[in-house]
Amino acid sequence: YDGFLDWSTAHSGGAAEMNFTSQLKWNMGTLFGTQSPIYIGVEYVYWNNKYGIKGVDERNPNLMIKWHL
Repeated sequence: YDGFLDWSTAHSGGAAEMNFTSQLKWNMGTLFGTQSPIYIGVEYVYWNNKYGIKGVDERNPNLMIKWHL
């Protein structure tokens, strides 16, 4: 499990915003014997007032493949 929370206060140019993104992933690189991890999993994005624009919200699930070299 991995993720982050990013929050900023309101300012003269925009509204307060919050972005919470979480990832549930599994290292499938162990199946192939790779030294660097190859993750597969799901991600969920929960973003209020995207880019400080009041009322622009994002909610979406994503499939992910992530490879670290």
